[in-house]
Amino acid sequence: MIIEQGADGMGSTAASEAITVLKGPHIGAALNAAIAECTTEMLALQSGGTPAAAAPRRPVHTPLAGALSHAFDLHRRGARARVLYARRPRADLHDFVRQVDDTVTVRSLDALGTEVPEMLVFDHTVAFVPAAAKGGRVLVLRQPAPIDYLHAVFESFWRLGTPLADPHPTTFRGDGPTREEHLVAALLAEGHSDEAIAKRLGVSMRVCDDRIRKLTRTLGGTSRTHLGVLIVRAGLDTPPPGNDTHTADGSNDV
Repeated sequence: MIIEQGADGMGSTAASEAITVLKGPHIGAALNAAIAECTTEMLALQSGGTPAAAAPRRPVHTPLAGALSHAFDLHRRGARARVLYARRPRADLHDFVRQVDDTVTVRSLDALGTEVPEMLVFDHTVAFVPAAAKGGRVLVLRQPAPIDYLHAVFESFWRLGTPLADPHPTTFRGDGPTREEHLVAALLAEGHSDEAIAKRLGVSMRVCDDRIRKLTRTLGGTSRTHLGVLIVRAGLDTPPPGNDTHTADGSNDV
């Protein structure tokens, strides 16, 4: 059952199995209630960058933005929060996070270069998601199945996120990537296919595949997407000095 509650106050949220559609001031009221009832953890996916730490309660542009202000409220009551942003947080956010110790953890998907669907999940029992890309309406979900799904989506993005405290981890397995693997990494970061990389480097597909496998092991990648994130984190997304893989006319120069 879907219940719509608008600015006129019509509708009801009494049915725990309902999907509630909120708009206007009812969104803030429902969020405040969920925050007040949260005792364990809030998960937040945010589509934009972060606000200044000095003003965590500044006005926001979407109904589900402003997760840090919610996190601050939860911190004061001993609950935890994990906040994931699509773009790298502002540098001054470090000071804000230090104030809340380890109860608030922030990561970004800046290295992945993708947008994320906004959501807020409280205690794995209630979730808030946009009802549409535009329009200012929010869905409130309380059914276990969709909340389990949203939780899994968050965890998948979270594993790919860059921790705020360690924006460019460069720990390698073994001795680190070779110069040849660095060249492969730079071309992967540019979005080239394996075949195109082999052609640009003037090597066989077997040699190219072998370098990609070794690079994946060195960085500790678990998938091609994860490898791309690790390449950017490690600063391998540009060719090593003296090895520009492109000439002025775009051809291979290695």
